[in-house]
Amino acid sequence: GVERAVELKNCRRFNLQGCTILDCAGVALSLENVTESLVTGCLIRNSGAEKGLFSVVAKDCRGTEFFGNQFGNPTQLP
Repeated sequence: GVERAVELKNCRRFNLQGCTILDCAGVALSLENVTESLVTGCLIRNSGAEKGLFSVVAKDCRGTEFFGNQFGNPTQLP
């Protein structure tokens, strides 16, 4: 499978704020089934993007909001 620098799975009411995730080999930030949460003020760029990898992937994230972030391309957000 694809490596992930940071992975949040099955979280509720989680606050990820002010993180810097740069130049990882796989997906920089992966969220799966993360609900009622916030991702704010993060700088996330992935050196693997040229290989078709995503800097941010969010799957089944109900009520999770993203504000004031700098994401490298591409991303896979709801």
